[in-house]
Amino acid sequence: MFLFSLEFITFFSLLLLFLVIAAPYPTIKKWGLLLFSLIFFIALNSKGIVALVGYVGVDYILNQWVYRTSSKRKKTVLYFFCIFWELAFLLTFKLVQQQNWTIASQWEQIQSGLIWVGISFFVFKSVTLSTAIYQGSITRLRFVDYANYLLFFPQLMAGPIAPATQLYPQLEHFDHSLPVPYGKITLLIGLGLVKKIVVADYLGYNYVQRVFEYPSRFTGVEVLVGIYAYALQIFSDFSSYTDLAIAMGLLLGIQTPNNFDRPYWAHSITDFWRRWHITLSQWLWQYLFNPINNRIARWVTRRKELPSRTLGLITYPFSIGITMGIAGLWHGFKGTYLVWGLWFALGLILEKIFRFEKWSQKRAYRRWIARLLVFHWVCVGWIFFRSENFETVGWMFYQLIFSQFLSLLVPFCVAYWKIVLLMVLGFGIHFLFSNERVERWGAKMERWGWLGLFLFYALIIVLVLSVQTADVEPFIYLQY
Repeated sequence: MFLFSLEFITFFSLLLLFLVIAAPYPTIKKWGLLLFSLIFFIALNSKGIVALVGYVGVDYILNQWVYRTSSKRKKTVLYFFCIFWELAFLLTFKLVQQQNWTIASQWEQIQSGLIWVGISFFVFKSVTLSTAIYQGSITRLRFVDYANYLLFFPQLMAGPIAPATQLYPQLEHFDHSLPVPYGKITLLIGLGLVKKIVVADYLGYNYVQRVFEYPSRFTGVEVLVGIYAYALQIFSDFSSYTDLAIAMGLLLGIQTPNNFDRPYWAHSITDFWRRWHITLSQWLWQYLFNPINNRIARWVTRRKELPSRTLGLITYPFSIGITMGIAGLWHGFKGTYLVWGLWFALGLILEKIFRFEKWSQKRAYRRWIARLLVFHWVCVGWIFFRSENFETVGWMFYQLIFSQFLSLLVPFCVAYWKIVLLMVLGFGIHFLFSNERVERWGAKMERWGWLGLFLFYALIIVLVLSVQTADVEPFIYLQY
């Protein structure tokens, strides 16, 4: 059941109808939302439902023990056992997925149960909720609220990883009668459709896939555009899901955190990770980087007292290297993913040593130089991320360095005019629609009336149908 299918539109419409009918009965509404989330999961991955129910049951029991225990020491032991169980469960599924990686296509693996849709985001939310329970941020723990937090279907496939302190209270006091910002919802759905179907799927299916499969057959300019196109494809694909998740949440009366904010506008690698997959970056910082960095800092200071900057320069490379290395391997147990993570770690270390972020903020021209440098550093990382093996990586760099380039630029634009046009559209959307502008323009669209919103949707549908050349592809991050 894809988010753009008639089946999903029917499913979501039935949910909205149910919530209207059950409006006077809050408990029934919450159990109904949970039932619809389970139906959504079964439609995507029916063979994983037994594991899902088993995980939710065991995790809830463990968290109840943590919640009810008054002894601080016993609570801490139970909390760490709970975290161990959650991460061990994720690692087990990741290993099984890795063993079967080449058996079938992504969608076939999902249907066969080899891939549990969105398992990483599901478990990351579990860790977030367990931590909130341990810290006392959750004042009342009930199964229906707990399960709704983990299984809330708009966020089930690829996040965002909503903090427990932000999402859990909304689901605990689930109120579908709140005012609905139809202008913002319309804008987000329109952006999601264009970014996914018009930009990401078209570029991926018609250009990016061919370049990364056989880079030796393409010229330097074609390879370079292929890298730029993949940078745009992965942003458009992932952020379109977030746009739809936020829109669906708003229709249900739930506020969902933003997950992207013009990441290729970043003036440093640090700024890039403030803008790219924001909730995962925050999760990695809180649950990986900080514990590792604090542990290393304590180990160092036990041996010698150091100024804070000197201590940071010693601990930061180790902490960020481990964190980004794990982040790379989280995507899959492949060398290219590991190098992708370490490449970003190297960028973060270098900019800390040379205070690049501070340098870039002093003058306007420096910010522009910094943005160009950061964008191309990120693009080099995408070469490793997208390539199946290091042979492909080698060919990509070889063609970039040694193949003909400038003399073929104009002929390329003529031959691939549609690719160039869609890339202009895609990057235009990326740079134009910041989160602040979406809020502001969405509010203005409220004044359009129903006819104006209908015409907006009609325009989007015409654009989608005029460009779409194949079935809608699964979201890239479904497999993670």
